[in-house]
Amino acid sequence: MVVSNLSEFAVADLNHDGRPDIVETTTIFSQSTASVGTPRFRIYLCQPDGSFVLAHTYAPYTGTVWEPLAAFGTAGGGATTPLIGDYNGDGNVDIASFQEDSTFGTERKYVQFLMGNGDGSFTPTYTYFYFNRSLPSNAFDVLGLGSSQMVEVDGWMSSFHVIPSQPGPALQMNLVSNPVIGAQGAVHIGLAVPAAAGTSVALTTSDPAISIGSSVSVPQGSLGINVPFQIGSGFNASHVFSVSGTLAGSTATAYGTQALATGRYGVSLGLNLPNQALMPGQTSSDYGVNVASQAGYATTVTLSCQGLPAGTACQFGTTTLSVVAGGAVSTSLFLTTSQSTPLGNYHFSVVATDGAITSTIPAGLNVVPPPSFSFSLAPTGLKTLPNTTVTGTLTLTVVNDRGPFSLTCTGLPAQVTCSLASAALMPGSNSFTIQTNGLAPGNYTFFVTVTDGRNTQSASAQLTVQDFTATISPTDVNLSVGQSTTVNIGVSGVNGFTDPVSLLCIAAPVGTQCTIRPAAVTPTPGSVPATMTILVNSQPAANRIKAKHQPYFGLLILFPLGLVFASAFTPALDGARRYRRRMVLILLATAVSLTLSCGGGTPSGSGGGGGSGGGGTSTTFTLAVQGSADNVTKQLGYVTVTVR
Repeated sequence: MVVSNLSEFAVADLNHDGRPDIVETTTIFSQSTASVGTPRFRIYLCQPDGSFVLAHTYAPYTGTVWEPLAAFGTAGGGATTPLIGDYNGDGNVDIASFQEDSTFGTERKYVQFLMGNGDGSFTPTYTYFYFNRSLPSNAFDVLGLGSSQMVEVDGWMSSFHVIPSQPGPALQMNLVSNPVIGAQGAVHIGLAVPAAAGTSVALTTSDPAISIGSSVSVPQGSLGINVPFQIGSGFNASHVFSVSGTLAGSTATAYGTQALATGRYGVSLGLNLPNQALMPGQTSSDYGVNVASQAGYATTVTLSCQGLPAGTACQFGTTTLSVVAGGAVSTSLFLTTSQSTPLGNYHFSVVATDGAITSTIPAGLNVVPPPSFSFSLAPTGLKTLPNTTVTGTLTLTVVNDRGPFSLTCTGLPAQVTCSLASAALMPGSNSFTIQTNGLAPGNYTFFVTVTDGRNTQSASAQLTVQDFTATISPTDVNLSVGQSTTVNIGVSGVNGFTDPVSLLCIAAPVGTQCTIRPAAVTPTPGSVPATMTILVNSQPAANRIKAKHQPYFGLLILFPLGLVFASAFTPALDGARRYRRRMVLILLATAVSLTLSCGGGTPSGSGGGGGSGGGGTSTTFTLAVQGSADNVTKQLGYVTVTVR
């Protein structure tokens, strides 16, 4: 094995010995952020025997590694890579370190160079070259200038772009914060290489109201320094100013402005959950505060809440946030109410300020009462009859309570059922039913209970079971055709029943009439009278029952015949006297039998008189007295009528 565990690499003669050497690029993984970290380069020099030796390792830069599309290749081959090339035209291979600027919210890619010394070693330089939107993938001397140019292939347009190389500046300058907040600012001076002893940079400003030292000395071995400056009261904040520095004939300039409250820059605020509802003593969900730079504004803001109701605390994940130019940061925000926080809907503001620029965003907090419910029954006294159903109304009122709600009834006898008329108990009006199922008249106190799974409420009610009855006299009547009679009816209420009762006579056969007057009565605890009149117009055709005499006639005929038969076996008696006595006895028995068989008696004891005369037919039928009240109909009694 020549070299083991190589990652991305390029091959070139780095020390002019005619042998190919290796440049390997790796990443120093960030343990703290668990992400891709800074770049590291390893230089393997080829030995005469064909082996490779790790000669140098470099990790000079702090940006996040960004690899171009083609990371492998050779300096002069077809599969080239921008990782290596002679970028300054001195005949030595240089290394390009591609990185991303993590201090900006938007994507900014740049390159820094390790300049080749021609012996396999390299000198890091620290000048930043930003690509903006370019993404080079190759490096060639396309223009024939004796140095490498980076090439970006535009696959969509079947074309390519050339990014030429040029000598880098000795220094670069930029404002530490722009716009400058308040009167105190700072400019950063960055060198291409670490400062040698006595490195001095001359400084000037574009406006006399901007005061800065005429020069600054960069400490030996340092790559840069921050130099403070003061903006005087005479500066026109609507103007742009500049700070320039000169080193060894190279000049760099940084431009800036002074922050204004009315400026078109600053920070914008956003909330993930801008409106929430809380009960007293609760903590909200995370409102989620987002702070974003506007127009390249970089600053550190302090966060606060304004306009919260009394007893409410505002807790940020952090109260200070540093925002880089073009970047965005976020933190959490929780509100906590106390038991004393008044109920109500409140509007408050989240405020971010750096002392010069203040941004606010409105938010909402609705302090609501805890979940609760109440209910009422109407009526609280339910009246019904045995074997009927009575309906009541339950009105449910809720406050921030989504249930689910359930209803139960307790205290009723076992055969009674109590249930909702609908599938679920909902806020508003609900019907419930009670089925008495033969419950005897009486007063029954019971309880209706409603629960939401957390709280339970109960209310008492009374079920009053009532009834109505009647007395009928007489219950048996005898009539002849053309006759009528009356029957007395007395209707009474049971357990306070006082609703009207309709009375009706039913089952009167053809040829008869039956009426009840009055047709309806209102019962009281005592008896309320009514009269039923029965009229027979003709002999009813239905239910006729004939009088039955034949069995008695046959028995009586057998009586004298038996005497004759008995006399035949009686020992003979002497004399005419005994013969005459026997004949008289036979004749008397026959006469009695004939008399009984032809008489008007009946087995029912109804007599032979009346309109039909002895020996006729009679019909018996039954009339029913029917009462109806509160959708309940029942038979109150019966009258048996016999028509002769």
